[in-house]
Amino acid sequence: MTPTSPSYPIYHSAKTNIVPFFSDHWLALISPIVVYWVLSLAFHVLDVAQIPYFESKRIHESQEVLSRNKASVMQVINAVVLQQVIQTILGYFVMDVEETAHQLVWKDHMQEMEKLTGVVGQAVVLVLGDRTGKSLLMNYGKELVSWTYWWGIPLVQFYLALYAPFPPNFTRVFLTKLILRLK
Repeated sequence: MTPTSPSYPIYHSAKTNIVPFFSDHWLALISPIVVYWVLSLAFHVLDVAQIPYFESKRIHESQEVLSRNKASVMQVINAVVLQQVIQTILGYFVMDVEETAHQLVWKDHMQEMEKLTGVVGQAVVLVLGDRTGKSLLMNYGKELVSWTYWWGIPLVQFYLALYAPFPPNFTRVFLTKLILRLK
């Protein structure tokens, strides 16, 4: 039931860095700032250029917007720069070091899928029953383990990270304990 050769999903990259000449650590710190300023400047140009097509789609009239804004442009820029400096400093100290990224890239995925095989088998038999579960595992066991490893677990982690108000590392610890109990 364990896959015999890894079939990597589209999101997997065997490279240690996305951009060869730039560390992923620094890319993760700098890219939100670059994207923010590019998009902000694009919207500012659209606002200042007063292109008739976009002016007809404006939700609020310019006079209304001007009367509501109490902060000057320089105050906004200063606040944004301060926030981005704090964000970058915290990100620098909180993010994992490069060695962790290398360990994840060169992890033995086949060994990890082999560990997951028993849990997937038990879960399928538990949900579908003995006869149907074993039939499904005989025909599609390798694909099911591979899908669970590459898509199922990351989707659950993503969902819990977005919507579950758990303390840090709770998801990893909880899932590890759950998997160990099922074995």
